[in-house]
Amino acid sequence: MNKIPTLLAASAVSSASLLPPLPTPLSTPPSSFSAPSTAADSAKPTFQRLPASKLRTRLTSVGRLSHATSTVSNPSIASFFLLLSSAPADPLTAASFSTTFERVCSSPRYARFASKLDPRGRFFEPIPSFEPSAAVTQTVHPVLGKGEVQRIVGGMLTQSGLPSGAEPGGPPRVGWSAKVSHGLLGSSGVLPPNALLDPGLTTESLLFFNASHAIADGVSLGNVLTEVADERDEIKGQIASALEERKKNKTSKKKLSLLQRITKFLLSLRWFARGLATLSAQQLRMLFSSGRATNPFLPLMVPGSTKRSVAWAQAGEVRDALAVARHFNKATVNDLFVACVAGAVRRQVREHQKAGRLGGAGEVDNIKVVIPVHLFGGVLLPKQAIGNKIGAVSAEIPTGGLDSLDATRAALRITKDTPAPLVAFAAAKVVSYLPGAVAKGLMKIATSNACVAISNVRGPEKALHIGGRKVEACCGFVPPPPDVPVGVVVQSYAGKVTVTVNADAACVPDGDEFLGFVLDEYVRCAREFNVSNGFSGSGE
Repeated sequence: MNKIPTLLAASAVSSASLLPPLPTPLSTPPSSFSAPSTAADSAKPTFQRLPASKLRTRLTSVGRLSHATSTVSNPSIASFFLLLSSAPADPLTAASFSTTFERVCSSPRYARFASKLDPRGRFFEPIPSFEPSAAVTQTVHPVLGKGEVQRIVGGMLTQSGLPSGAEPGGPPRVGWSAKVSHGLLGSSGVLPPNALLDPGLTTESLLFFNASHAIADGVSLGNVLTEVADERDEIKGQIASALEERKKNKTSKKKLSLLQRITKFLLSLRWFARGLATLSAQQLRMLFSSGRATNPFLPLMVPGSTKRSVAWAQAGEVRDALAVARHFNKATVNDLFVACVAGAVRRQVREHQKAGRLGGAGEVDNIKVVIPVHLFGGVLLPKQAIGNKIGAVSAEIPTGGLDSLDATRAALRITKDTPAPLVAFAAAKVVSYLPGAVAKGLMKIATSNACVAISNVRGPEKALHIGGRKVEACCGFVPPPPDVPVGVVVQSYAGKVTVTVNADAACVPDGDEFLGFVLDEYVRCAREFNVSNGFSGSGE
């Protein structure tokens, strides 16, 4: 049992690879999903699918576990939104997106988007003649500033974002939905006023997309963006070339003798055994040590609360983040921002103490975090179907911000130097077959005392386009596992780093303020090392 906590912890967390060094609903879960009953537009593309018996697919182990442990407070729903710019006569609409997404749904690789979940939560069953437009709605464009967009995203991250039932004779149940709107460029407040945009483009479109974690993890959802982009063939070609180059390098190496192969196997076995021992010792220490970290937000958490606090902010250029990380001994961008988030938690707790919402005046010295890790390096391989290929580890890190970066880096080595993600994935596979109550109990043990889940996602290095419309911004939100109040994503897109937060509103009342705390640490170091950045922090 001491290995199960290794990470059931964020098995229910949607995520992607940890920017290696930044290179790229219901307390009782619903038995099925339902698509919105309102059709997107008059145009409804349809197509016939293959016989269901040939396309029925089993949920992944992580998908089953996230479905079984989803709660009202922490539903296993991931979400992202895109902001696109275009000429006034060519905005993205529900009809145009439905037509584009029809091609995605018709591919066996993405068959889950055109499927329903069986009542037992074990299989996806294809829906004959599925119409993507049934799950896509045209909505009023938010023109009251960033707060209105935050409200929409917050709603899509709660159980109401994916209705669990359908009216008799209504549309088939699916586990995703999308909303599309458009208006005057800049009216939504998604991008900062100083963002450099093409002056010839005066219209913006917003695409909000959410999906149950039972369908896919963050990497798979990110791959959806690639699939609908105009540059999809170019990106697929780059991945194929990289894999071919790796294959050539592997075959060009000198063939090993029998003794060399045995030696290599024994060294791998030793690495696995030593890593497993280190991992087990760390998990036991976090579970039973008298000085173990506790969740400082626990007194504020209300079971059944559905109010979310969401926000996003740009941290600057990827090259600047890499430059800051290089000033620390062997630190990665991932280490950098995990330390910044830990420092932000400390400051958030301090704010609660000042307001009298939390007792005591002592500082929080250490916190427990959950880190999801993609088993394939954050890339969906060619012909690999979408799903949940993640393991995750938990670690105790100091809250001293970047002043404690060395200690943070040492604590996070478990994600790189041990088989922790593989063990976590295997543990999730076993637990996913247990009764729901047992799975929830083990998940609670695994996430015990954790207060934040942190996922890093590498996106395309260049801006993408959908139907000729430029994707100016992309923001993804991770669903934290049960009893973990805060989820943070550090992501890169088109050379920029963006940080998002999805948190229990009682624990993080103001998401923008929390991200200000995160970026204060980063900006301080950037200025200390004379690295330029485009963010000024929270102002404190």
